[in-house]
Amino acid sequence: MTRMPVEQRRKALVEAAFEVIAERSAEGATTRTICSHAGMPLASFHYAFESRDDLLRRVMLTTVPEEISDWVSTMVPGRGAGVTGRAGLEEGLRTHLGVFHSVLQSGPGRMRACVSLALYAHNHPPLADAAKEMFDHLYAIAERSLVEAADNMGVHWLTPPRTLGRFVVGTTTAAALVHLATADAEAVGNIIDSTIELLMFHVADD
Repeated sequence: MTRMPVEQRRKALVEAAFEVIAERSAEGATTRTICSHAGMPLASFHYAFESRDDLLRRVMLTTVPEEISDWVSTMVPGRGAGVTGRAGLEEGLRTHLGVFHSVLQSGPGRMRACVSLALYAHNHPPLADAAKEMFDHLYAIAERSLVEAADNMGVHWLTPPRTLGRFVVGTTTAAALVHLATADAEAVGNIIDSTIELLMFHVADD
């Protein structure tokens, strides 16, 4: 382990930090706990990162966007869908946002880590800029996904996808918070249904 290349060491610590935060929250993810989870001695930490904040920044700017990108991509109906146009888009959104709901139910820990990091950064000034950059990245991912979905279904958005992307990030984050706080599947389903209904007001056939 002592001969592990620095970038490989960083990658292992980032993944370990994300997993510890999913289990214990950002506040509970101490440097010692993260190193233990990664199977590294505490003394090796500063060969990879200058500080705990430096590590958390890397998690927020790499791992969190990758996780959210995977979730958001599940809502993009593909070109091979049997139905196209507005009907096809709505059918695809319902199918794929249903997948998002299933992910919440089967593996809430990773979403818990994302939420915990955002809240921690809000109250921790050294990471405030990373939190903004993280959400800007998430907005961009959602925007690209909506553009791709419209292209695949032969429709166009009546409202700029940039605006709708922010809406999608907001509502899916709200759904995640409701699930993490209450595990109320019906309430989460209502949020998802309302999200789809509102999106459909902003789309038209080409």
